[in-house]
Amino acid sequence: MEFVSTITKDGVRLKGLLYRTKSDKCCVFIPGFAGNPIDNDFIDILCSTLIKHGYSALCALNRGSFQLYTSTIPGKNEKPKKIGSCVENISDSSFDLDAWYSKILQLGFKDIILIGHCIGCNKIVNYLAHKEDLNNLKHVVLLSPLNMRAWLTNKNSFQNIMKAKEAEFDKQTGLIKCGFSYKTPDSIDDMLNNPIYMNLPNIYMLNSDSANYSDYKSIKKPITVIFGEEEHVSQTIQQNFITNAHYPDQTKCFIIPNANHCYEGQEQKLANTIVLSLCKKQQDFLYLLNENIKKNIRHS
Repeated sequence: MEFVSTITKDGVRLKGLLYRTKSDKCCVFIPGFAGNPIDNDFIDILCSTLIKHGYSALCALNRGSFQLYTSTIPGKNEKPKKIGSCVENISDSSFDLDAWYSKILQLGFKDIILIGHCIGCNKIVNYLAHKEDLNNLKHVVLLSPLNMRAWLTNKNSFQNIMKAKEAEFDKQTGLIKCGFSYKTPDSIDDMLNNPIYMNLPNIYMLNSDSANYSDYKSIKKPITVIFGEEEHVSQTIQQNFITNAHYPDQTKCFIIPNANHCYEGQEQKLANTIVLSLCKKQQDFLYLLNENIKKNIRHS
């Protein structure tokens, strides 16, 4: 494992962890809200498993990978940039993905698989919908993708967030509690109004019109969608991910038994399922699928 870094077009330096093999195939993992290898154990287990199956893996930290931190460029006498999920504007995520995609090509990798978790999925979908000529991209994996507005409404936290925003919830820090994260008033507005947060199917089915499938449907690559059983995603929504894909026959959906949104306690099952989804040969897929069926992993 080695540290790598890249600089976005708007001057933010991002760091990542590269698990390297001799293969020219690399899985690029885009974490979700404050997602990183320190807080999310499944990231290291996933990357270590991918190496065993012939894939290099890059945990590509982005400007939302920690609650609040600074970005500096060594050798430059510039004021550090304040970044983090607290202050993030999700539209800036296209800068992050573009920088990492360019970096992975510079490192000599030829086949790229993009893997997102939670809001990382929305970022990937938005990036791919507005990016052409990604010939090196071979597969997209979406782990527990969310329609954020529907999630907030389902959790009955939407009104609480709005009240906190109006009352300046924490006047000392200026931060507002939002589910498991903190945000500034500006980033709350971005989250509640930016269509990127709602570019995936509404898994809670509170408002069937809240999701716009156009970005998702524009992805002309094989897609794998994975959820934890404890996220209670219906068969209808699983099917929506398949039927609304550009290539439904190249889209798979898996449910990991006894897993929550962060796959705590089921990290290895998640890693094995992702390896299964990347199989190109039918006989390899069927063999690994049979092994996963023995472990009660459901497949659509």
